[in-house]
Formats: sequence, C-alpha cells, structure tokens
Amino acid sequence: MKYSKAYIRVQSIFSSHVALEQFEEEHLWFGELMTGVVSNKLRPAGAVTSRLLTLSNKEARTIGNSLASIMMGSTSSDIAVEDWILTSPAMQELDRKLIWFRPMMNRIAMRLLASAAWGANFRLYCGAALSIMDMVTDVAAIYRFFMLGNYGFAWANIAFIAASLLIQLIIVLCQNKKRGWRVLAYEAMIVLLMVKPAVDARRVAGGEDKEEHSLLEPQTELSFTKCAELFAESIPSSVLQTYAILSDTNHMSKQAVFSIFISAGCIAFASSTISLDLDTDPGKRNTAPNFYVSSINHQP
Repeated sequence: MKYSKAYIRVQSIFSSHVALEQFEEEHLWFGELMTGVVSNKLRPAGAVTSRLLTLSNKEARTIGNSLASIMMGSTSSDIAVEDWILTSPAMQELDRKLIWFRPMMNRIAMRLLASAAWGANFRLYCGAALSIMDMVTDVAAIYRFFMLGNYGFAWANIAFIAASLLIQLIIVLCQNKKRGWRVLAYEAMIVLLMVKPAVDARRVAGGEDKEEHSLLEPQTELSFTKCAELFAESIPSSVLQTYAILSDTNHMSKQAVFSIFISAGCIAFASSTISLDLDTDPGKRNTAPNFYVSSINHQP
C-alpha cells in the first residue's frame, strides 16, 4: 500500500512520542485526523456532526482536511484553531478532554500558516495592495479634478489623504514614543511614503511580536491603520468621487469609475477582515463566551 507523505510524517512523529503513539492505538481515527491536518491542502470542508465516541476514520480525515480552508481566512494560528474546533462537536469534546490538544494544534497551525502560499500572507498582502492602489487612484483622481477645473473636489480629496496620514502619524507617535527618536522618525517616514499598510502586513505575516516599549501588537496596529484609512480617506473619497461623477456625467471616465471601485473594494475588505478577526479572537471569546458562543455548543 502506498502511503501519502503527510501520513508518513504523522506516523514518524507518533513513533517518537510514546503518549501520541498510545493515544492513536486507543483511537484509530486520530492518525487520520492528523494526516488531514498535516496535508494542508485546500479542499471543500464537509460538515461532521458525529460525537467523539462514534467518530469514524473517514470523518476524522474530513475534519482534519477542513483546517486548511479555515486557515485561508485567518491571520493567526490561534484564531484558525479556535474556529476549527468550534465547527465540530467531536473536536470540542477532544479539546475539553485533552489539555495538550489545543497547544499542539496551535503550534502545528502556526507552522502550516508560515509555509503556506495562501492564507494569512495572501490575505494580508491583498489588503495592503488594495490600500496602496486606493491611495494611487485617489492621487490620480486629484490630478483629474485639477485638469477639469474642479478645484474644490481636488482640495477636498487632498484633505482626506492628509487627514489619513495625520491619524497614522498620531498612531505611530503613540506606538513608538518610548522607543527613541530614530525609530520614531523611521516609522513616520513609512507613513509619509504611504507604504505603511504594506509594512504592517509584512510584520504581521512574519509573526513579529510586540517590540519592547511599544504600545500595541503588530496586528492591533494594523487594524488601527486600516480604520484610519477607512474613515479618513477611503469612505469620504469614494463618496466625493461618486458625487462628482453623478453631478457631471459628461466627464465620466473609466479611470474615475475604477477609482471608486478600488475604494469600495478597500472598504469592504478592510471592514470585513477587522470584524472577522475581532469576532474569532479566542481571547474575546473567553472574555464574553455568551456573546461569541456557537450554536454547535448547544447540541445535545
């Protein structure tokens, strides 16, 4: 019989850990579960409602395979594992039964996220690319307004960009005021060059921890930056440009429509990812379990 690379890796790990090897001997489905996890391939996630006592090998492999698709929309291994456990009654039981199960899964998920070409890195860099494209299209819109003689619209759009940069500079000041003037100047330069979304995304994707004397973690700083862009630049700029097109349809162009489209995409992407990260954060679920409780927990 030909075994997959994932199966061979799992069995090799089990053979080097007495506790894991013994647990698999008592629960044959455990090897299938971990093989599905380690394979780390995107597959349609099937629903498995069986309890731990009646879980079959096939169902265990289905549950294991579903972790990859869940990680695709997550920026944190802890968030991905939390969501994965909540999708299956059997995994919830296993999480309550084995104190080592969740820490082990968090560690495995962190390594899988780091090695995958999709998931956290893909989502973060897509968001950063949208933010930069939004800024570029807004600059093009400003130039177009000046060429058409719509100086009021042009200066208003400049004011929106300036407000966004000012708020980001305030965030940088609060974040790095205790880290020295050189670090502060470097971070301020990143903001003024309008590449902060990309830099923040790289830091989060790289798994960087909170720096000494800094105020916020990289993920929180990224969320603050996104909010500053949304409310100070993306939303007002898209409203202004839409109004400009509707008030003078004779000067409607593909560039103007494209700029509005990019702003709308940036707004939708940033707001949905911020909401998702907050709603699936394990820490917040522990703080307010009644608010974040999943309906799956109420199954008998």
